Amino acid sequence: IQHWIGMLVPTYPHFHSWKLTLLSGEAIYKMLRNRKEQQSKASVTLSDGGSHLDAATVDTSMIMSFNYRRRFLLGVLLTALSILVFCYVHAIVTARVDNGPLFDSSWIVMNGSKQIAVVTLADKGSKIARFKNASLSDKLAYAEMHNYTFIVCDIRLDDSRHVEWSKLRLVYLALQRYPIVLWLDVDTLIWNKQVSIEDIISKNEGKGLITQLDLHKAPSTRYWNAGVFLIQNTTVMQSVLSQAYRQWHIVLLRGITYFDSDQDAMNSITGAMSQEMFHKNVHLSHYNELWGLYRDAKWDGSRPWILHFPNCWADCSDTLLEYYNNMTSRDNS
Repeated sequence: IQHWIGMLVPTYPHFHSWKLTLLSGEAIYKMLRNRKEQQSKASVTLSDGGSHLDAATVDTSMIMSFNYRRRFLLGVLLTALSILVFCYVHAIVTARVDNGPLFDSSWIVMNGSKQIAVVTLADKGSKIARFKNASLSDKLAYAEMHNYTFIVCDIRLDDSRHVEWSKLRLVYLALQRYPIVLWLDVDTLIWNKQVSIEDIISKNEGKGLITQLDLHKAPSTRYWNAGVFLIQNTTVMQSVLSQAYRQWHIVLLRGITYFDSDQDAMNSITGAMSQEMFHKNVHLSHYNELWGLYRDAKWDGSRPWILHFPNCWADCSDTLLEYYNNMTSRDNS
């Protein structure tokens, strides 16, 4: 229970005052264990006969007083735990994509003249520390080449959920300023910088969402990968972001540490669209049309447009840095 409480309390900062009370569970447990030992000693004293009657009476009185305090402390602990759980669930259930931190102009790394933004989220976690600078430099170079605005958010926009959920809020905020947004996970590199966002949109005119089928998924599933996608500020796409963020049951059932739950939430909304509505608003590319895995990259630069290093943390940081250095040398030559 103490370990579980320690995970939950930091996710709801308004109730940190409960932390000291709740995390005192270990101290309460030690006190109960010591009292139980004293109770055992009292039982032994009683079994020794009448010569110890007075001591036994005193110990029995102490045990009765302890039992009362034990029930009281247990009641306080359960009450505090119930309040914590209620507050945590309430925070998740009532969360809305448009009810969070406002757009911070400090997130704008480069302000381009076109109404197109390249957006990513790179928090201060240690998992991406090794390749973070390389990833951001790569995206900045692409934005400068095509005169796009480059936006980098370095904070979590909802403390009650996994950091991936901040993607939905960040994209929503960006769409209030820019009609076209290219979302890129931080574990991506732009392989072919000659391809422009305008080129992709012109080939899929009228589509509010341009994305790609997830790996190992059949086309019939219409399940797409949320690591790379182009989204436009349309009524339908605003609704998709809003409804996806309200899929609170996904957070509760899978926990705040479950990766890709935001992707499942967005797919649950687009997947519920009728066939006609889906094809009217969404272009679902096949593998390598928008992005491909780094191991499938071709050095002639023909494709894919973007390289993806899925879930790249410490295990593939060296690989991403190697590709970045090779790409930089190739582009400079």
